[in-house]
Amino acid sequence: MLSKWKNWLVEEGGVDAITSNSQHRYEIGFHILRSRKSLLQHSDNIVFLNGSLFNLHQWDKFFQFGIKPSFRNKSINLIRYDYAATGRSFHKQPKWDLFAMVEELKLLLDRLLIDKTHLYGISKGTGVAQLFAATYPDRVMSLAGYGWLHFAYSDIKKVANFFADRLKAFSFLEMREYHSLTKEELSEVYSFAKQYFNSLSPVNIPHFLQVLLEGVAKNLAYRWSYPTSLRTMYDWFKYAVEMMPDAGVIFGRERYHQLERVPLLIQHGRGDKTLPFEMAKELNQLITTSQFIGYPKEYGHISIMINPIHAYKVAKDYYNFVASLK
Repeated sequence: MLSKWKNWLVEEGGVDAITSNSQHRYEIGFHILRSRKSLLQHSDNIVFLNGSLFNLHQWDKFFQFGIKPSFRNKSINLIRYDYAATGRSFHKQPKWDLFAMVEELKLLLDRLLIDKTHLYGISKGTGVAQLFAATYPDRVMSLAGYGWLHFAYSDIKKVANFFADRLKAFSFLEMREYHSLTKEELSEVYSFAKQYFNSLSPVNIPHFLQVLLEGVAKNLAYRWSYPTSLRTMYDWFKYAVEMMPDAGVIFGRERYHQLERVPLLIQHGRGDKTLPFEMAKELNQLITTSQFIGYPKEYGHISIMINPIHAYKVAKDYYNFVASLK
């Protein structure tokens, strides 16, 4: 897909890193799209921060249908990378730490000789972006994203319990080994998830359409996940569930004051069933300098990664935000 990008130059590589918790050496895998205009003049950078345990291919459709048409005339570098233990940064990392992920991003920017950058996250990526911007505000030109995590949300325990219930259903993954994901494993978990979630909210659709949608979903899930191990995925959600109730204290009110120094755009869909719409609204009210754009109930938690219309609308709004900063 990426080879079809005209007027963009592709750069792929990795930088050496060491995990903070185990001193395990690994390589941070990254992918950069440089506009040809960036070779002739100064260009800004945008770093995209992945959600959940997905790898950098999570952004493929959003780039194709949203970012590409919106930023086509811009001198810009679009940077994606994989968190430790995921995607191209694959290795065994038994412990997760959002603050370590902040330092991982700083290391990547240092190695790429990037002093300041725009940040754009989705889901977990908005959390990493907030922590980075609050810790290193002078290195952030702007902060934006879709599907926001708010550490000090007034009903954060309810969100944590929501994840805890689902984590308990998938507890069998805790016994898995740390190895590259296989299609057979993904198919097994997909079948289990289908039965589990259908028992919570049955959906009746024609069989032929169900088979078609499942095929598409499995292919996307594998492309977005490989080679991250199922055990690593489980470990992340376990960490998130345990961290959430105290997240507001861990983040600290002072960090929210730091975010007021950074231009900030919060985008969130009313149809988000993972992180509630109210969570994003509350964050907008807390950070008084932030801008907020809400989208109709058809916009789900990751619909911008799948739906071309949603991708274009959200990316266009983001482009207008970045353009307004000049």
